[in-house]
Amino acid sequence: MLAKDISRQELLDLEPKNGFQLFGSIRLVSYTIPTLVRMNYDLIYLLGLEKAYRFHSRYAYEGGMATALNITSQYEFDTPAEALKIAEVLYVVSGWANIQFDQIDADPKKKTLHFTGTWHDSVESFMWHSQGHVSEEPMCHVLCSILSGHASVVIGQEVLVKETSCQVQGREVCAFEGRTLPEWGLEAQELKDHVPGGNLGEEIVRL
Repeated sequence: MLAKDISRQELLDLEPKNGFQLFGSIRLVSYTIPTLVRMNYDLIYLLGLEKAYRFHSRYAYEGGMATALNITSQYEFDTPAEALKIAEVLYVVSGWANIQFDQIDADPKKKTLHFTGTWHDSVESFMWHSQGHVSEEPMCHVLCSILSGHASVVIGQEVLVKETSCQVQGREVCAFEGRTLPEWGLEAQELKDHVPGGNLGEEIVRL
């Protein structure tokens, strides 16, 4: 299966009994952007900026893992690269951003993965712009964590995605790069500095 062969419409369904919207077997719940803006503001106020980012990143990483496990249980993708590329559809369907991969190099036998790409009109950049915020640093932490979790499941190795430029910095698009931890020169323990969580294998079993 190729990612391009899957339409947005077929990814979502309705639960027969109650009419809830489903992604595979997972029930979806919607939040409006103003609600997310308020939650983000309150978390930063209560926890401070760094702890709020870590809070968001933890659950976003797990969400990316759950999404990847769900989609790969529904479709048999030809390659890990195709299983990753389906994120281009998933991000739009979920309202997170418009994403495009420029390069994906995956070796499932060696468990190596390196990819680059861009996204634009992300929820996070919209949220910061709505508050008149301009940053010197990239700000799409949640999106990076979602894609980190998704890619980790796809290749079976912890992956970290970093944003290299961001629309909140005044750039035309946000750019990102993802690699496995060894390819970044990091140890598994160091992933917790970016995305607090447990062992990948344990997390997959739990999900």
